Amino acid sequence: MKNLNFYELLGINIFASPDEIRIAYLKKVKEYHPDTFMGEKETAEEMTANLNLAYSTLKDEQKKFDYDSKNGFDKIREKELKKNNKKEQAKNINKAKQTKPKKDKKNEKESQRNTKKETKTFSSENSKSSQLEENQNNQQKEKFILDFVIITLLTVILLLILFNR
Repeated sequence: MKNLNFYELLGINIFASPDEIRIAYLKKVKEYHPDTFMGEKETAEEMTANLNLAYSTLKDEQKKFDYDSKNGFDKIREKELKKNNKKEQAKNINKAKQTKPKKDKKNEKESQRNTKKETKTFSSENSKSSQLEENQNNQQKEKFILDFVIITLLTVILLLILFNR
C-alpha cells in the first residue's frame, strides 16, 4: 500500500487535470465497488480503499505536491515539461521559418496598399484643397464683378443727377 502509484491506479497521467482525476476515480470506484465487483469481496474492498486514498491525495493540491515530491513525480513532470518545451520551441522555429517569406510578402502587399491609400488620401486632399482654392477664386471674381457693377451704376446715377440739373 505504501508503494502505490496513484496515477497508475486511477489510469491517468501525471498531467491530468482535476476533472480528469475525478472522472477516472468515479469510473474505477464504480468498477471495483464491493456490491457490484465480480471477484473476491476483499479484493474489491482493498481496491476501493486504495482508490479513495489515491483520489483524496490527488484532488488536494498540497497533498498532491507532497506525494509527487516523495515519489519523484515532480522530477518526471519537470523532465516532461522541458521536453515538451523543447518540442514546442522547435515547432515554433519551424513555423517561423516556413511562414517568414509569406509574412514578408504579406507585409510588402500591405505596405503597397497603405501607400496607395495614402496616395489616394493625399491626392484627394490635394484635389479638395485645389477645389477650395478654385471656389475661393471664383467667389472673389464674382465679388469683384458685383462691386464693379455697383460702382458703375452709382457713377451713372451721379452723372444723371448732375446733368439733369
